[in-house]
Amino acid sequence: MGKPINELWNSDFELADVAHSAIAGIVVGAIFYPMFIGNLGHKIFNLKVISSETGADYSRAEKGAMRECLKYVLAYLIIPIIWILWDEKNQNLSDKLTKTLVVEKNKNE
Repeated sequence: MGKPINELWNSDFELADVAHSAIAGIVVGAIFYPMFIGNLGHKIFNLKVISSETGADYSRAEKGAMRECLKYVLAYLIIPIIWILWDEKNQNLSDKLTKTLVVEKNKNE
């Protein structure tokens, strides 16, 4: 059974947790970005990740690994998660750092 919310809120996380998140992000990004131009959630919702500078698809494994790694690790800080609420382009903090946008795929893709 799950832990009560106050126990989770007051628990300390360890550096190993952050390292596991980083590794998971790298694996997810390296596998899914070349196939889906984003992660599995992007595929399900017909979205893709593009460069905010050039508009090119973000489909290289190493770039996807870096974006997902940043997203997973920065989630420990909470602020990157809610950043999207006041950003005019609806970019997460990891999107700002990697200069990416999440957009809808064209119907013919």
